[in-house]
Amino acid sequence: MCPLPVTYYIGWNLAAGTEGNLGGGAPEQTYMTGALDPLYTLRAGDTEYEIVPTSAPVKAGWGYWAYFAKNTTETLAQVRGREPFALQLPAGQFVMVGNLFPDDVRVSGADVVYTYTPFYGGGRYQEASTLQYGQGAWAYSEDGGTLVFTPTDP
Repeated sequence: MCPLPVTYYIGWNLAAGTEGNLGGGAPEQTYMTGALDPLYTLRAGDTEYEIVPTSAPVKAGWGYWAYFAKNTTETLAQVRGREPFALQLPAGQFVMVGNLFPDDVRVSGADVVYTYTPFYGGGRYQEASTLQYGQGAWAYSEDGGTLVFTPTDP
């Protein structure tokens, strides 16, 4: 499987990590080399952002704040397989998640999912039920639960 490109726009982006090992075989890793160092993520139980250097590979299903000084095309590893992917959500905490598939995905199992669209001079959050390839988001579940990423038809 070949790596696939995704374009991030100038400013802060909610980006997604991919690893190409969900269907077996050796993992392919993705690095956000075009982003300014560092990346930031917030996982279950975190009370502040985790700082991730751009020299470290990103994780499948995780979302990251990534700052790009210009419009940048990154090459993400292509995930093998199309089976739904699940992440556990903590109760009462927003966490960063991301689409790890090379297609749009439906997300279900959270009370709310917010994407972020960067604009010059600011950005905009919007509620979402789908994520594009390479797109990150915030997910929240009041009681905790399982967030499921289901690829749409290619």
